Amino acid sequence: MKTLTLILLAGMGMVAADIAKGQDTRSVRPLRVALPKPAFDPTQSVALFVGIRTFRDDEMLQSVPYAVDDAIDLAYVFSVDPRVALVRPNRVALALSDENPRKEISKRRLAELKRKGAIVVTATQSQILKVLNHQAGLAGVDGIFIVSFATHGYSNEGAQYLLATNSLLGERDTAIPTARVLDLVAVSNAGRSLVLIDTCRERVRRQRSPVPEPLSAAPLIQRMGLTAGQVVLYGAAAGRWAYDDDIRQNGVFTGAVLDALQCRAGSDGNGLVTVNELSDAVERNVLRWIRTNRDPSIRNATQASIDGAARTMPLATCSRRPPPDPPVIAKGTGAVSPSPLSTHRTPLRPLLAQCRADGETLRKLYDSRTPDQFVASYLRWRDGCAAVLRDLDQRLPQTAAQASETVRFLSVANFWCATTCPDALSAGKCALFREEPRAERCFWDLDKAIRQVDDVLVRNPSALRTGESP
Repeated sequence: MKTLTLILLAGMGMVAADIAKGQDTRSVRPLRVALPKPAFDPTQSVALFVGIRTFRDDEMLQSVPYAVDDAIDLAYVFSVDPRVALVRPNRVALALSDENPRKEISKRRLAELKRKGAIVVTATQSQILKVLNHQAGLAGVDGIFIVSFATHGYSNEGAQYLLATNSLLGERDTAIPTARVLDLVAVSNAGRSLVLIDTCRERVRRQRSPVPEPLSAAPLIQRMGLTAGQVVLYGAAAGRWAYDDDIRQNGVFTGAVLDALQCRAGSDGNGLVTVNELSDAVERNVLRWIRTNRDPSIRNATQASIDGAARTMPLATCSRRPPPDPPVIAKGTGAVSPSPLSTHRTPLRPLLAQCRADGETLRKLYDSRTPDQFVASYLRWRDGCAAVLRDLDQRLPQTAAQASETVRFLSVANFWCATTCPDALSAGKCALFREEPRAERCFWDLDKAIRQVDDVLVRNPSALRTGESP
């Protein structure tokens, strides 16, 4: 049987080891076109969703704040949402660094997945490989094998690696080679495979420097070969990075995939979300987010290389009704375990104090820099402060009624400096928004953002106390 493989990558290039060199990826062989469409049976499908927020054995690794939410949200859409429903929940496995997602709805989704038979394991290197091998053995020829990773990734000597919760950066024996993941998917009996990898964040290590790390940047997709029927979709352009959306509390790429699969980004003339619609929607929405929040001059947000035969593969049926929200988790049931705390946690008060001091320095340098230089410096400063606040939010009690410190900070730090007029502004204010240079508008945000950092220091004395838990 011919195998149709769909690979979605957010920032990291991966290819199966047995891809033939020099194959023309744009051609469609007449023999393949003439083949009848294979049957599809979701009871033969299997899936593994990996979400790693914290790295217990390497305290210098930056957290991936919404990785657990990403894994749970994707698992729920693929197995419970009737518009997609490509796999049954009792054939889903989740490998998580912890079972405490940031969003309340994600907590409820995790409880519902477990109630319907999904299994959850700790996302260590050995457990991930063990479950991946197990799922590969269960996959049926008429099903689809879905694998998703949300974690850090890096390149070393031309090879790409994914980090488990017990990995050490730079120690390849503790990481998971992406080639190994693809090999295990390829040898399964599944007639189709879908691999999503949302990695390549700007900052892998905890550091004061706001400069993105080159080792995690996305490679150039044209250097990779494809076989007929494959789709490769990156959530980052070559040499760029993937991002987190602190308002939505998902990775930007994962959020775009979720929106497309849930029919929020359009469908074809038959009401289907195909590979083609998914690719277009993800590129469009990720590009819009980066232009608004990071770089208004960016031209491409993702990379895609799609064999023509796979473009019309249906992934979702928009005429079906969405699922109801899962039930609220009763307090005291123990359905969700608390997030594990690292033995040695980085003190955050000095980092926030440094963030404030750097902001004051940047304010004094406003007139001495060209407008473009100031905007670039401001955005790097803002992202560095937000990274510290995400760590703080993980140490604070989570309440649905109160916005996180990260959201509070970004609501003022990314208001006037945005590339498009915020919805909260009136028509008259939007006219001012268009008339004022962006550097001037970012300077307005800088002043409020510094004051917001002051408020954070006042509001959270115990959580910021060196060496103590909140």
